[in-house]
Amino acid sequence: MERCSKCGHPEFGDVTENRQVEVAGHVFNVRVDARACEECGARYVSLTELERADLLAAAWLAEHGVREREAFRFMRKALGMRGVDLSELLDVAPETVSRWERGALPVEPRACALLGTLVCEQVEGHERTLLRLRALREPPEVPAGPVRLPSEAA
Repeated sequence: MERCSKCGHPEFGDVTENRQVEVAGHVFNVRVDARACEECGARYVSLTELERADLLAAAWLAEHGVREREAFRFMRKALGMRGVDLSELLDVAPETVSRWERGALPVEPRACALLGTLVCEQVEGHERTLLRLRALREPPEVPAGPVRLPSEAA
């Protein structure tokens, strides 16, 4: 049984709370679902809701072409992606991603655009670009012989 960590009360109610996220000089207010202790009012927000708020902020940054190092790093982290994994997808050295994020090098516009696409697709609920990038790194086995394609694009 779940209990409030502040007062020990076992009953909670569903509430909505405002989460503020600040990145690269931009402040975002995102509504998140939370639980409130019915005794003391302590509020609890799930990790999933916090991750969703960060992803929405990252998508806004991507859609508005924000390219600062802090925004780039935030978008990568909002995806839950390690720097080394992003470097592999972008076909650059891990040190390059690190230099972009530290400000030692300006973030490449193409890298930022690609990362932004990954973020926006995650918000939309698909990973087409991520799957394509992975296929380029490790091409799947292609069957021998003719490939039957559907008459309409999916």
